[in-house]
Amino acid sequence: MIERLNILLIEDNPGDARLIQELLSEDTFIHIDTVERLSTGLEYLDEEKIDALLLDLSLPDSHGLETFNRVQDCFPRLPILILTGLDDNELASEAVRKGAQDYLVKGQIDSKLLIGAIKYAIERKKLERALQESERKYRLLSENSSDVIWSMDFDGKFQYISPSTERLSGFTAEEVLNLRLDQILMPEGIALFEREIALVLQSLQEDPKFKVNRIFELEQQCKDGSTVWTEVSASIMRDEDGNPTGIQGVTRDIAERKQISERLRESEHFLRTLIDSMDEGVMVIGTDYKIRDVNKAITDKFGFAKENVIGKHCYEISHQRDSPCEPPQDRCPLKCVLETRNFCKEIHTHYTASGEPKFLELSASPMLDEHGEITSVIEVSRDITERRKAERALQESERKYRLLSENFSDVIWTMDFDGRFQYVSPSVEKLRGYTVDEAMSQDIYQVLMPEGIALFEREMAELLQSLQDGTELPESKIFELEQPCKDGSTVWAESSVSLMYDETGTSMGIQGISRDVTERKKAEEALRESEEKYRTLIQGTHEIIQSVALDGKFLFVNKTWHDLLGYSEEELKQITLFDIIHPDSLEHCSQLFNEVISGKSLTQIEAKFKTKEGSTIYVEGNVIPRYSKGRLTGTQGFFRDITERKKVEDALKSSQSQLTEAMNIAHLVDWEFDVATGIFTFDDRFYALYGTTAELEGGNRMPAGVYAKEFVHPDDVCVVADETNKAIQATDPGYVSQVEHRIIRRDGEIRHIVVRIGITKDENGRTIKAHGANQDITERKKMEDALRENEDRLRTFYENTTIGIYRTTPDGRILMANPAHLKLLGYSSFEELSKRNREVDGYEPGYSRQMFKETIEREGRFIGHEAQWKKRDGTVIWVRENAVLFRNKDGKVDFYEGTLEDITERKKMEDAIKVNLHDLERYKKATIDRELKMIELKERIKLLEQNGGVS
Repeated sequence: MIERLNILLIEDNPGDARLIQELLSEDTFIHIDTVERLSTGLEYLDEEKIDALLLDLSLPDSHGLETFNRVQDCFPRLPILILTGLDDNELASEAVRKGAQDYLVKGQIDSKLLIGAIKYAIERKKLERALQESERKYRLLSENSSDVIWSMDFDGKFQYISPSTERLSGFTAEEVLNLRLDQILMPEGIALFEREIALVLQSLQEDPKFKVNRIFELEQQCKDGSTVWTEVSASIMRDEDGNPTGIQGVTRDIAERKQISERLRESEHFLRTLIDSMDEGVMVIGTDYKIRDVNKAITDKFGFAKENVIGKHCYEISHQRDSPCEPPQDRCPLKCVLETRNFCKEIHTHYTASGEPKFLELSASPMLDEHGEITSVIEVSRDITERRKAERALQESERKYRLLSENFSDVIWTMDFDGRFQYVSPSVEKLRGYTVDEAMSQDIYQVLMPEGIALFEREMAELLQSLQDGTELPESKIFELEQPCKDGSTVWAESSVSLMYDETGTSMGIQGISRDVTERKKAEEALRESEEKYRTLIQGTHEIIQSVALDGKFLFVNKTWHDLLGYSEEELKQITLFDIIHPDSLEHCSQLFNEVISGKSLTQIEAKFKTKEGSTIYVEGNVIPRYSKGRLTGTQGFFRDITERKKVEDALKSSQSQLTEAMNIAHLVDWEFDVATGIFTFDDRFYALYGTTAELEGGNRMPAGVYAKEFVHPDDVCVVADETNKAIQATDPGYVSQVEHRIIRRDGEIRHIVVRIGITKDENGRTIKAHGANQDITERKKMEDALRENEDRLRTFYENTTIGIYRTTPDGRILMANPAHLKLLGYSSFEELSKRNREVDGYEPGYSRQMFKETIEREGRFIGHEAQWKKRDGTVIWVRENAVLFRNKDGKVDFYEGTLEDITERKKMEDAIKVNLHDLERYKKATIDRELKMIELKERIKLLEQNGGVS
């Protein structure tokens, strides 16, 4: 239904006011009210809803541009058209430059010009507001996103960067705009970035329409000298004509993610090595029966590639089923675990990739989350067969089936490649009057008219040639063919034809569906014949109308065509359609022209025409085939000039394109909330985050209560409601807030999102809309949980180990010490210990602190050093010390980190052993001396005996 337009005229000349009212009276959907003074008009605009204002600049209480400025300041959203005399054109033009939609010269306007100008002004003002709203949303997203959004030219010079760059690197946005790439990126990052940009530029040279979104990781320098790892997602920016103008991207801080990933990678590598070394098969299955992971034994024994298993239902892989196992054949262990929440064991028959059966003993156990809910099931399979082989009969499903029920109105048929029917449905009698038996006995030459036979044979010849050549075939082809009926009449049928294949994939014939389109053809013929009746109307319309022959020459154009394009009737005879089409649209329009002359009607097409003088105009319209006496003779086109509208739309589209690209890169979706109605407005990008579509949800609008019930986690509903109410009640027009909460997708999955909220207020300061962007942070949450779990494990080890752990600075300050370290040195608290300085006080009577520092800074570590340390009470103990040093980015030592182990008891044992060894050495020496003296004595006695007893 056409809505009425309410117009206000501020004009103090009764004659001019009466003339305007008479001109607008020709349009019954326009209502106009008139006032004589500006003050009266401003009061009227405060009280009434007006679609457009006609304003005379010379009024009793205001004159000149001041008149326009006062209205514009009070009602900036109102379309204003200036009324001026012949001598005021310069003043009116200045008003247009300041924001007026148009100006009209009194005495030179007619009804059509005035009505058209008003409607165009209203439409253009709407487009301007839409452009401003789009730019505001883009600015809100850019300035409040935690990610850094930027754009640069192809020389690497930043053109824009969002304020969030200061949180990332310490540099303000203004500082970054004046920095070179080598001041922002590390040397390796510069090489990577330049290589990526070079690839993009090369691709653009090869294909100007090339589109790409490059994602890579770079190490970026910070203002304080440190560095941060970032993920960069970059794409090409284009102007309204599609020409590349630069690069835009989003940079995200992933330093924490890389640390978490490294820790998780080490943990996962250990678990994977352990599981893959098991002989039993291990499979992790979700509660949705989908396989999440398998070990090496599964892939080795069953012959399935891991990538072909993950994500599939367990019963699809080795059961060869399309649904979960059911008694009495097999009892599903996963279903048993879900029902009983306990360990379950079953014996199943599974099949390898080659079809070999295996008997398995399956043991299934639940995996629980922190709330005690089952998240997945671990299934361990043990092979209990001794190469038992069994053949399972494969049941062949019947590949041939009935194509339709007996009451289907369309005719379904099949035939061989010789043109003999193999099947015809009973509905053929309704279409052509022949029974099934009669139709089956006919060949293709009896069911088509001569023109149709030629077309059918030509298409079939091309189809058979494609089969022989092995080229790709279309799924189906559609023909409109005239067929003879039993009573001598004819009927037009639209037939959709495709190939039939047997179970080996070999083509075996043709199948098709034929539908009666006789009435449609008659209607099309009647429509074509009526064209000649409206030539007079066509000449008077403001639309561009043209008839073009099959060879592109003009058969007819109306007066508007001549006026806009500038060609005379004589010049028209020398040109063709393709001479007036702009080069940018030539390829596209040539394709459309071929479609139309093949019998297709096209609507809402856009193109660019060029005038005789070479200027460009944008047109929008419809093109249909032109017929004469049933024969296609050319095309008929109806276009309107949309050049001015296109300029505004292109600006809006460019802004929206940048917004959409940035949101896609940052994985953001936006929404809008109408405060008065309590209705959210979403699009399919938003619904995709929730695992659904606007079509499934009944449209793009949804009440707030329904949204909260359907998608917000019950425990978080109050949090979301409170944050939304705060935004609505906020008095600051620039209010922005942020909240994190959980959502429930349509598939039941619970995910985490962060929501950033802004508001829009009207002229009276009332909040009329809330709008914002949602970002999925589930993976970040998972990483945070995994990091927290690893940190808990490390904390437990740190606090409960019997080995002392410490961290000190080179100047001797104690930064960290665990309970075992405090206990070893006899301190009751870390605060008490931290008052000591290892550089000044020391603990070791047995070695110097300077020796420790020289060794560790020279070798990077201090391993296995044993020394005496003094406890708090003066007791001396023996300790074994290991330590390593950590340096900062500049190579300076940040701190030492090490461990202490009490080896006093071991040292006492070693000392006791040394005493015993010393005593043994003394005994051994005394024994040897005694033996030597005995030998010497024996030698002397022997010598005396030899000398006869004389000494």
